[in-house]
Formats: sequence, C-alpha cells, structure tokens
Amino acid sequence: MSQPIADIQGKTILITGGAQGIGGATAQLCAERGARVIIADIKTAGEAHAAAIRANGGDAVFHQIDVRVADQVEALFANVAESHGGLDVLICAAGVLQGQYLQPEEFPLEVFERVMDINVKGTFLCT
Repeated sequence: MSQPIADIQGKTILITGGAQGIGGATAQLCAERGARVIIADIKTAGEAHAAAIRANGGDAVFHQIDVRVADQVEALFANVAESHGGLDVLICAAGVLQGQYLQPEEFPLEVFERVMDINVKGTFLCT
C-alpha cells in the first residue's frame, strides 16, 4: 500500500454517495485508515456497506438522504454535529452520469436537470 498523504486516524469524515462506486471505495479506504466514516446516500445499499466496514473493524454509520433536498442535508449536518461533535472532512462523491452518448439536440431537459440537481446542487447544499 502507498503512504497516506494525510493522517486521518480518528477524523470524522462524511462521504456523500458513499454507498457504492468511488464514494464507496473512499469510505472503505478512510475506515481502513482509522477514520470515523459517515456514509450519506439515497441508496439503502449504504447500510450494508457501513455494516461491512464495521464487520472488518472499521467505524461507519449510514444516513439515507437525498442531497438535492435542503431539509434532509440540514438535518444530516445537525445530526453529525450532535452525534460526532462536528466534522473534520467532507467528501462530496454523490453524482450521476447520464446522457453522455447523446447529441446536444437529443439531450432531454429532465436528464439535464437531474444531473445538475445531484452533481451541482447537491454539492452546493452540502458545502
């Protein structure tokens, strides 16, 4: 394994989109390096991922939220402040890629709005 670029032992790290993919791998790596990991994802698979991390000796919890919904994001951060005393690191990994093979004139407005809501608005609300 390569040398870590930062010591995250004991740090509280919130990862949006942490149920799978890049966010899931990031959650696992952070837990392996001793961080307290909070997985926030719309997918309930985040609970199983957090359980797997705990089964391997890591510290992980799951919160099901939709990063597009301000009230849910605010409630999550309030919970993190109360339960964990605050946050050391935020990793915004929630995101989608849709319509990448379409020509601009074929791209449905609904797809554009969903991508922007999750990838941009979700990150904005979390930060």
